[in-house]
Amino acid sequence: MVFGYPLNCWNNHFSWSTSLSANSMKKIIHLDPGVGRILVSEPFLLDSYFKRAVILLGEHSEEGTVGFILNKPTDLNLNDALEDFPPFEVPLYFGGPVQTDTIHFLHTLGDKLEGSKKILPEIYWGGSLEMLKLLIDTNQVTKNDVRFFAGYSGWEPNQLEEEMKGRTWLISNCKKDFAFSEHPEDLWGQVLRTMGSQYAILANFPEDPSLN
Repeated sequence: MVFGYPLNCWNNHFSWSTSLSANSMKKIIHLDPGVGRILVSEPFLLDSYFKRAVILLGEHSEEGTVGFILNKPTDLNLNDALEDFPPFEVPLYFGGPVQTDTIHFLHTLGDKLEGSKKILPEIYWGGSLEMLKLLIDTNQVTKNDVRFFAGYSGWEPNQLEEEMKGRTWLISNCKKDFAFSEHPEDLWGQVLRTMGSQYAILANFPEDPSLN
C-alpha cells in the first residue's frame, strides 16, 4: 500500500565505470533489497531523477517496490504545495518520479499517527494526515520529526532485481540520521563512507566522469 495525499501544486524541477581493481570489488559485500534498506546510486548513474540518489525502501514484495529519495529537497515549502495545512516551515522533498501530484511522509511519531507503517525503529511511513496536522498545530511535532515528499520511486515486480544486475544500485542499511539528515546534499557520500573503505573510494568520484 502506498500512503499518498494529493498536492494542490507541484513544479517539475529537477553504464557507470570506475577505476577500482577487480580485487577491490571482490571484497564488497552485497545486501538484498528489503524494507528499511537504502539504495545508493552508483557514481556515474546519469538518470536525472536518480543521479547520486539515496532511496529508503518502504515496501518490497512480490507486488513491487516503493521508496523515497532522501537527498533531493525542492525549492518548494510544504505549505506552498499542500492546502489546508498548519504553518510548518519545512522543505518538500522529491520522493521520486511516480505520482508527483501526491504527498507522502516519513516520521518518528510511531503510534501517535494511526495507520502508520513501521519501517525501522524510529522511522515510520504515513498514517493519519489529520492527526499529523493536529500534532503540528499544537506544537507536538518538530521539524526533525517528519519529512515530506512529492511522489515516490516505484519498481514493478522483479524490476529492481534486474537493475541490480546492471550495477545501478548499491544497498546499505538505513538509520534515523540518514532518513532525517540535516545535510541532504552530503548524504550520498556520507552513506558510502559508512559502508567501508571500498565504497568510500566511490564517494570521492567527481560528478562529471571526464574530470576523473
